[in-house]
Amino acid sequence: MCKQGFRNAFIKTCDAVVQDADQGTKTPLIKHYLIGNNRIAENGDTPGEGGRRVAALARMIMHRPDIETWFLAGNSMGPDHISLIADALKQTKAKYVWLKMNPVKTGAYHLGKMLVLAPSVELLDLFNTGLCNDGLKAFAKGLSDGAAVGPSSASNLRHLYLSINAISSVQVFESMLSFLPHLESLFMGVNPIGDEGLERLADVLTNKAPCRSTLKRLNIDALALTDKSLPLIEDIVKACPSLVALDLGSYKSTNYFDQKHNRFDVEKESTIGHLEKIARALVRNAEMSKDGREEKDLPMHYLGLQHSLVVGINPDDRTLSLSEAAKIINDVTKNRLHYGTEKVEALRVEKKRPGAIEEPCPGASDVTTLCVPARNHGNVNILSNPVTQKELRISLKGLYHGGMGCG
Repeated sequence: MCKQGFRNAFIKTCDAVVQDADQGTKTPLIKHYLIGNNRIAENGDTPGEGGRRVAALARMIMHRPDIETWFLAGNSMGPDHISLIADALKQTKAKYVWLKMNPVKTGAYHLGKMLVLAPSVELLDLFNTGLCNDGLKAFAKGLSDGAAVGPSSASNLRHLYLSINAISSVQVFESMLSFLPHLESLFMGVNPIGDEGLERLADVLTNKAPCRSTLKRLNIDALALTDKSLPLIEDIVKACPSLVALDLGSYKSTNYFDQKHNRFDVEKESTIGHLEKIARALVRNAEMSKDGREEKDLPMHYLGLQHSLVVGINPDDRTLSLSEAAKIINDVTKNRLHYGTEKVEALRVEKKRPGAIEEPCPGASDVTTLCVPARNHGNVNILSNPVTQKELRISLKGLYHGGMGCG
């Protein structure tokens, strides 16, 4: 069920969802409950009405332990409200809990405790919830306290979203990750961690965290990182054999939240060398994890430097269509100008001119020529034929150094 704009009828709606499971003669219709951006915890004109709506939500959660997804983003729920929701979730079989854009803050303590006491929860979204360092400490404390009283000493959480939370210290990550041994995805972008913080995080992920064997996706974009962090990032990829997706780029909202982009000087050969080593390590992880599967079934692996992919999705070096090449070149060229403030048109696609392309690209509905401006918007590199991924990567390296693309 997905509803918006029904705050005035919210309590009646909660009762209806409970009744959906009380029919007895049929399977409940609702398995996924989405009420994002309804601000149910706000009081409006009647004092206390927000609290009553949150209490109704908690009762509904307890009476519907079969619902798998609770998408509760943007509902103005603070620490006290989150305590009610977390207590209700402990008694359910919920798998996916989305709380982004609620002022959770130190109420994260209750969520940490819930994760250990509710082993079914696989995903927790705390994107932009005002955690700050104190909220993250509270979350780790909740995990610890839950492990002390629960039947298990750890959580079964697979996916954790911590992006945009003004987290500047990673001091509690060692403790926090010790209770998350099954973690597969860690999203922590747009936080002012910097090179020093990344150094501490790398030590945890390479030497201490039990999830280093299970971690598949790591988002560390817009952490104010520089070239200094690249060798440490390579160490992380090598120490986490399941890691096949790494994002080092930036959200478009980085400037809006007054945060700093990662700044890698791609004019330096040493920087390009580190990025290539990181990319090769990701590919190696993907190849090691295929376990006899067909190439098409390999897990997606990429090195994200801006908003999308740089390393190809498939490692079979197949010939790319012109549109596929366009996307990858666009991503990399934008990254060369990713310092945050420039408005850049990095890719220009033009219709075929006489003699521009001798052979049409397989699978392309309309033949085009790719024109990729160099950094100073001067020389234009033109791809006039289908290319393999290997050729494309060579061309991209040429872009970084102002060289010409493959022809």
